[in-house]
Amino acid sequence: MFRHPFRQRTINVHASAKDIDACLRKIRHRSEERALIRAARCAGKHNTRSLRVYRCPACNGWHLTSKVSP
Repeated sequence: MFRHPFRQRTINVHASAKDIDACLRKIRHRSEERALIRAARCAGKHNTRSLRVYRCPACNGWHLTSKVSP
């Protein structure tokens, strides 16, 4: 594990490079609840398609995505 110097998050070095890259480009939410609140605000403010939250394998935080779950 190492700490990213700018975003202050611990990164799991065993995560894939793709997961790490995606993680570092996104906002990290400390809890699923906070991520869900942000998703609801974004959907209401921008009238966007629904966002979903997911647990990040790289930082163990929560991120938002518009992709359909696999």
